[in-house]
Amino acid sequence: MGQEIRFGGAVPPTAGSAVQPGAASLPRNSQEFQQRYAKALERRPAWVKVLEQAANQLRSTPEGRTTYGDPEHGATLPQAWNMQFAMSGQFNVCLLARGRPATPMDGIPQVILMGPADLTAALARGFSEIEPFAVQIFVHDGRSGHSVTLRGHDAGNGFTYLDPWPERSLLCREFNVAGVDAQPAEDGLWRITDAELAKVIFAAFVMPTHWAELSGCPYRVQYGELQQSDFWKFFHLRETERRPENNRTVVTLQPGGFQQELDLRLALDGSEAVRHGWLSLRRGWIVGPPQGVNPLAIDIAKSFLGALLPPPDQAAGAVYVQAIAGLRARSAVQAVAERRAETDLSTAEALQLTYLGLRPDCDVLLPFCQIHARNADRPGAEAWLELEVDLF
Repeated sequence: MGQEIRFGGAVPPTAGSAVQPGAASLPRNSQEFQQRYAKALERRPAWVKVLEQAANQLRSTPEGRTTYGDPEHGATLPQAWNMQFAMSGQFNVCLLARGRPATPMDGIPQVILMGPADLTAALARGFSEIEPFAVQIFVHDGRSGHSVTLRGHDAGNGFTYLDPWPERSLLCREFNVAGVDAQPAEDGLWRITDAELAKVIFAAFVMPTHWAELSGCPYRVQYGELQQSDFWKFFHLRETERRPENNRTVVTLQPGGFQQELDLRLALDGSEAVRHGWLSLRRGWIVGPPQGVNPLAIDIAKSFLGALLPPPDQAAGAVYVQAIAGLRARSAVQAVAERRAETDLSTAEALQLTYLGLRPDCDVLLPFCQIHARNADRPGAEAWLELEVDLF
């Protein structure tokens, strides 16, 4: 068990001979912090205040402070990860700098250990290769921890970042013992060199899609590849319409049979990668006489989900594909139907109940996509099941 390294809080610890003069002048507690910086805090943009209110609400109970950290004393990395997940809904990857003080990482799904210079270089590449790109990082000068958001980079001048601390950045020379000398930049940002960041970087939270791009891991489902898939060929799909919509191209597809029973569309980006998929099934075709639970509807629903899962999500998403496929068995339908009022339903069971029309909706969040299932009425009071896959 490593020591408890914390980031943030109203006051970094200042005991010891290495304390910088500026650190001794910092507020001692949250009340003093709020009083001293009241005017600066009031000038912050409305969106910053809204996020702070939401974070404070999450940390308003003892249980919340255990999960998300304490505004007075800061947060461990796992607590900080829990907070970003609660606020963003993303399974962000934690890039951890090698050689830093050991600290618990329990609860963070994916941790990548990197040398500080390699980590800094990877973040620099993010700004040159990914648009848009911003990343929350955690810094530690050997005495105290802090969190800032990187907003830009150029090879000659280093990184620009947003520091939530009012008036001055805690990476200014007078506040840290690592020799980092942050300088003011445009639009209220601060700037440090690549070498300075490598001195103090502890960790970074990076979106899974961004890390996949930086590490060369394929994660997009290409339309051309989908056309060669078993899903496409088995159901004899063909494209019937294309139209532009919100910087995407929406493609309407039609199967070889049962055209009146389903609607199928895809949204493609400029590189012909699938970014969203919609499959709507008429409820009376899913479950109804004479077949009961229709195996043909199950086939296209589970095949749709399986075909649109991004490669990195296929292993974790297989349980949801199998959950739909498993409804071919009458015993499985009966078992999940009997549990519909229970409070400890798994996400797979919630998806099955939504498919059967026994639950209004269900969402499944994976690192690279989100599955939405909902029951909806169309004009004429006809009931349909709507399945969507949103690829990040």
